[in-house]
Amino acid sequence: MKKNKKDKEKAVSANAQTAGGKRAQSKSIEVSSSDEGTGRRIRRKRGGANSENTIDMEDLRLARKKEKRRRLVKKLIIILIILLLGLAVYITRELWVPKLEGILDRPHDTIVNDGVAQSGNFPIDLNESSVNIIDRMDNNIIIADDSSIRFYDSGGSLRNTVYHNFGNPMIKTAGRRLLSYDNGGYTFRLYNKSGEVYERTIDDQIIYAALAENGNAAIVTQTEQYVACMTVYDANGTEIYRWSYGQRIMDISFTNDGAGCYISAFTTENGEIVSQIHYVEFDNTDELMRSENLDSLVYGVGSNNGGRIWAVGDEKFYLLNQSGEILDSYEYTADMISYSLNEDCAAVLTSGTARGVYRLAIFDCDADNVQPELIIHENGTAEKVSCVDDAVYLLSSDSVDAYDVNGSLLATAEVDGNNTDFVYYNDAVYLMGYREVNKIEFQS
Repeated sequence: MKKNKKDKEKAVSANAQTAGGKRAQSKSIEVSSSDEGTGRRIRRKRGGANSENTIDMEDLRLARKKEKRRRLVKKLIIILIILLLGLAVYITRELWVPKLEGILDRPHDTIVNDGVAQSGNFPIDLNESSVNIIDRMDNNIIIADDSSIRFYDSGGSLRNTVYHNFGNPMIKTAGRRLLSYDNGGYTFRLYNKSGEVYERTIDDQIIYAALAENGNAAIVTQTEQYVACMTVYDANGTEIYRWSYGQRIMDISFTNDGAGCYISAFTTENGEIVSQIHYVEFDNTDELMRSENLDSLVYGVGSNNGGRIWAVGDEKFYLLNQSGEILDSYEYTADMISYSLNEDCAAVLTSGTARGVYRLAIFDCDADNVQPELIIHENGTAEKVSCVDDAVYLLSSDSVDAYDVNGSLLATAEVDGNNTDFVYYNDAVYLMGYREVNKIEFQS
């Protein structure tokens, strides 16, 4: 009995060891699987929360290279399509470029303004004076007569009045300043919107003057030694420069910064008038440019945005380079009536070959020559032309017309025939008649 009991105990112990071994062996079993869709092989160890994933990095690098190649091919295809489209546009350019140019060259729609005179502070009455001048200084409308200079805002309200005792008053405006001088006298004054800045009385007679936006004033006088001498004063009235050449001075045009100027001077050679353009800077005693002889009396001169120089003569219009060499000229077919120029455009108004017909020549600063856009004007007597920015305004007895540099009519308005001068400012035209100044709205 004891022997059987011991045998049973050994059997139970052996079974327990066998079961424990199986449990231990079951914990170390590894299960592997493959994910063919993503190219990753995953190895899992049983153990609940302690299970982990292992990624094959070689397969991941191959997948990334494949994606990069796909993106590169896509970019190359897009670039090829763009190149093919560009080549097609270039090959067919003769078919569509003329049509595009035709669209760009079509005239603009003309704005027809009603020409109705504004009320309120208008009309502004003029004094019964032998001198009536209208001009603009910044946002002020200036009216000068033989006794005073009046400053009005754009609505016609009187801002300031200054009195002078000049026998032959003249004014020049630039930016926010106004220069007044006695033509043939000895006194000149500089004003801003607040009033007089300074007054200077000199020994020699004043025959001409010009003003720069920075306040520099050029006063031309006739002396015992020279027929014309230019003296430049700064904004405080201090003399900073003097120039004379033995020629008569017809016009002065300051540079934008006021540090120099172009001078139109003339003389006679063999009984013929000859003009020259001079360029000086006020911190340099030497003349920096002297042009070729121009076979015309040059009334106006100035540089333009094309990097060249315009000169308006009584018989010809000239284009010069910065060295003073004549690049081109345009000869008028009749007498000049009015001219105007700025940095963007220039215009010359002449009488026509037939009675009541006028010719307006418009010059563009970007042109390499001076072959203008010509406009034939037959409606009313043409009086004056004015360049404002890149547009040309023409006053006649019947209308005010605005043109662009291509000669297209931008805007027009009917007016009566009693106007002698005008100023354009801020979508309005201020018309000076014999007895009053009127304002009309003028969209252009």
